[in-house]
Amino acid sequence: MSDALVQFNDVTRHYIVGNDVAFALKEVSCSVTERQHVAVMGASGSGKSTLLALMADLDVPDFGTVIWPGIGEKTSLRPKHVSVSFQAPSLLPSLTIQQNVEVPLLVLGEDRVGNSSLRALDRLGIAHLRDRYPEQISGGQAQRAALARAMVAKPTLLLADEPTGQLDQETGQGVIKNLIEWAAEAGSTLVVATHDPQVASKFPNQWRMSFGDLKTGVL
Repeated sequence: MSDALVQFNDVTRHYIVGNDVAFALKEVSCSVTERQHVAVMGASGSGKSTLLALMADLDVPDFGTVIWPGIGEKTSLRPKHVSVSFQAPSLLPSLTIQQNVEVPLLVLGEDRVGNSSLRALDRLGIAHLRDRYPEQISGGQAQRAALARAMVAKPTLLLADEPTGQLDQETGQGVIKNLIEWAAEAGSTLVVATHDPQVASKFPNQWRMSFGDLKTGVL
């Protein structure tokens, strides 16, 4: 089995905007390997979210291929092997914060979901919100709850789209520190899309996206 968890081969993804064609990705080739920690830098609209969506098999390329050689068949990707924390938290309004975090564990048929979900919430400093509902917490707190939900099953690959976008600088730095520490302990690969250079600076691998073009390596 390859140490590449996900691999892009000349991947292109475009959208039609009015009479124009907008390229989110242009012939992108890259791979993410086991236990690698990657920050994908770029401005809004540069293609970062599309890159993560394709990694998670939530979107498909127009041309080229995306494969998961170090994980297996794409039907087994989520939520055990690949978890996603979206830019918009997407919490279920009828569930408490703790119940939202427990959803991946219930899908997997895990035991002791309460202990695991509380640890994930505590790691991000929001265990005290466990009995509240999404409408009763702030946007930044909801973003941390969604991140805890992505972390709770200790996936092989965690993809986080702007996880500090609704947080102040100090809180955001703390969240990134805890996320990186969690990934190291869990043995998980971590890919974070961000527009914040301070967030990207915490990662040993820094990629940059611009108008659908991807440059990999340390910038």
